[in-house]
Amino acid sequence: MRILYIAAVGTRAYRARHGDTALELGGLRKAQTSLEALTQAGHDVLMLSSAVTGLNRLEWRTEERELWELPSGKAVEVRYPSTFPVRPVGGFLNSARAPWLARRLLADFVPDRIISYNSSVFESLASLTIRRRTGAPIILQVEDLPLSRRREYGNLKPWLDQRCWSHMVRAASGFTAVNEPILSMLPAAKPKRLLPGIIADALIHTSDRRSSPFSAPTRSLGYFGALSREKGVDVLLDAASSLPGDWRLRVAGSGPLASEFERLARAGPERVEFLGNLADDALYDALCSCDATVVPLERITGDGAGVFPFKVLEYLVAGTHIISTPLPSIGAVDLDFVERWDGSARGLLEELDRAETVYREERTLRDAAAGAARSRFTVAGAAALFSELLEAK
Repeated sequence: MRILYIAAVGTRAYRARHGDTALELGGLRKAQTSLEALTQAGHDVLMLSSAVTGLNRLEWRTEERELWELPSGKAVEVRYPSTFPVRPVGGFLNSARAPWLARRLLADFVPDRIISYNSSVFESLASLTIRRRTGAPIILQVEDLPLSRRREYGNLKPWLDQRCWSHMVRAASGFTAVNEPILSMLPAAKPKRLLPGIIADALIHTSDRRSSPFSAPTRSLGYFGALSREKGVDVLLDAASSLPGDWRLRVAGSGPLASEFERLARAGPERVEFLGNLADDALYDALCSCDATVVPLERITGDGAGVFPFKVLEYLVAGTHIISTPLPSIGAVDLDFVERWDGSARGLLEELDRAETVYREERTLRDAAAGAARSRFTVAGAAALFSELLEAK
């Protein structure tokens, strides 16, 4: 089956070519593992990307095409439209041209199915245009509700995305949803599946050979993801200087607060280690060397049910002791036991004081949750899930 995958994701190679270090690791890994699942199932996939690099340049950038080599060794062609790489102009320009770009793509790739990563303006307009032209069904992969996060420029982008939401829900033939609250919002008459994340095979292999947490004389607390106040990561800066005993903070990722973590790591390398952006294998090695991992309180709108932090499943499968703020439900994987933290620096320090004891007490709960995640949300599991949805008309 020929599948067009539309997403606002730029590969590491694409961003490196343009000097952009601000990788959005969660979205990148979710798209990568989705493509792994689709290609593993034997589908011919082309990805149309609406990504605009974070490094503004006053130039006209011509269309680019690259082969994204996946960890499996298979490759997917990615097409980046020509654009003006200045935010937010470039993104809005891409969105305004999305119908034309979609029609142009049909000259040499006519898909049997379309998968849209969220219902953002570009993804929606391109998907709906191709559906009208070819009749190809749309599968909507809902990772975030349009208004779940506030953005700059008067929140204009989420407002525009919200205008597309109802059109995409009506047009889509099937759905994946990142959590149970979102899944319950989607039409009961159409096929829909829960997909909070896809666990990479490499992470499972690395986890299987890791040392048991709390078996070394020192302790490590890890955070892997975007480094911004919106993600609640500033609390780690507040707590870093007061970590108890032999605890050390390990941070990987990029974002506005990266320089602050770099400064702390230079001033006190025995207490803070800053790893920057890591390639997949290095990321999984670092994650599986942590005793505990942390999920700060993200600053999102509403009741917090519009997103789900993909890193939680990775933390779980890595075998770490998870210290998390409240999370939306993801069904069969019961994570109530990890929601132990109020999001404050003082609360985090208190959790670290009792982490080893609680880790040992929760073994049964942790093993059950990790087993459920491994049985449902692997690349092979996602391949089977997508295959079911792709049959929807």
